[in-house]
Amino acid sequence: MKKILFFTTSILCAMSAFSQVTIKLSDFPKAWEKYIFARDTSFSSAVSAGAGGTNQVWDFTTLFTADLHDTVKYSRAVDHPKHAQYPEATLYSTSSLRMNDDFLKADSTGVWSYFANPLDSSGKAPVIKVHSLNLPMTYGAKVDDSFKIIQTIPVDTIPFLDSIRITVNYISHTFIDAWGQLKLPNKTYPNILRMKIWNDQKVKVEIHSPFTKKWSVAPFAPPSSPPTSQYLFWAPGEGDKVLDMRADSNNNIQSAEYREGAVLGLHTIASTLNGNIYPNPATNMIYINCEENQTLNIYNAEGKQVLYNTKLYKGINTINIAAFESGIYFYKGITYNGITVEGRFLKQ
Repeated sequence: MKKILFFTTSILCAMSAFSQVTIKLSDFPKAWEKYIFARDTSFSSAVSAGAGGTNQVWDFTTLFTADLHDTVKYSRAVDHPKHAQYPEATLYSTSSLRMNDDFLKADSTGVWSYFANPLDSSGKAPVIKVHSLNLPMTYGAKVDDSFKIIQTIPVDTIPFLDSIRITVNYISHTFIDAWGQLKLPNKTYPNILRMKIWNDQKVKVEIHSPFTKKWSVAPFAPPSSPPTSQYLFWAPGEGDKVLDMRADSNNNIQSAEYREGAVLGLHTIASTLNGNIYPNPATNMIYINCEENQTLNIYNAEGKQVLYNTKLYKGINTINIAAFESGIYFYKGITYNGITVEGRFLKQ
């Protein structure tokens, strides 16, 4: 009886600890970080995105066969030419496979996404802000937000109307619908949170009469599309998501990309010819060994600059960080030849 009780108690304790997977701001992407993804959009048969709920095991070790790669880099929003259009954003990301940059704001309470009206070609439409998730992020958490997209299209070929107005009302849903173990071709993650994202939408089409000068509901139905879902898999301490999947209305995977690797922090800097930094973690001083002269800037985890244009010279340089608060810091060095060196360190 004691053995059975001990075994049952051990299982319950393990499940309790496992279910408390939490993603915090420190687990989210930061400026100067870069991630490499392997992508596939062609599957020989229907593959399910998997069930939600607790203690799941997702095995995608044999899912990927294509040789597509995507590099995603995060930078400070204030350094982007369009930052004035997105003044609240703290980060933006660039991708080698997509055309546009993504803007977002991340702080200790949550994450918000920003984008211009995709139906507006004038550039004068207000920026759309969507509340994506709350932080810290735990199993069962849900965020709903709504936004509206309006497009007016001039028409000069139909006598009884001169414009068509399309209004799309979206309700965005983000739900941490599962936790468990994730198996990918390059790594197994024992503690994973899965985020499910989907939109409800209502489309309204109106026509404007040049005679009455009024808008009325169009006599034709707007086009509709089947619902789809996006799944993001997050692991503590990994920075960016480790798996991103799009699924159709039957929950079958249409496209997926998994994290092959990360180019960030001191692991990158130590392998460059421009210098390396130690110790890491550090308490009062950091030492930077440079092979050529550089200018150094340091930023905290929220993107605020804490060290400005400090000159570094060939050889070992000493930087006093005793006054810095504990946490992760990111540095950016620019050599006199224009070569950029980026990385991060931990202040204890």
